[in-house]
Amino acid sequence: MRLMLVLMVLAGGIARAQAREVRQWQYSAAFLSAASVADSVSSWHQPEVNPILGSRFEVKSVLIKSVIVGGALGVEWILVRRHPETRRAFTVTNWIAGAGTLGIAGRNWRMR
Repeated sequence: MRLMLVLMVLAGGIARAQAREVRQWQYSAAFLSAASVADSVSSWHQPEVNPILGSRFEVKSVLIKSVIVGGALGVEWILVRRHPETRRAFTVTNWIAGAGTLGIAGRNWRMR
């Protein structure tokens, strides 16, 4: 009986830890998305350096950028579901990429 109680407590702790990791990945994905939106707003109607997005940042550029970020997060979501051990790496990657993108957005605002 004690063993069963101990196993139930441990299982609950593991489930909470996994749920926490899932939330952390979700927060990092939301941060990356928000940073991308901030970068898009700060780049609006400005000359664009990235040739994939065109010469000026307009509607077409926003659509391309949204597809790139959304596609990357979609692939992450699939990989995280199939291989939960990748969750931590993607979480860190999203935070770093989001911070870099937010830094670029800040530079864009200062350049205006």
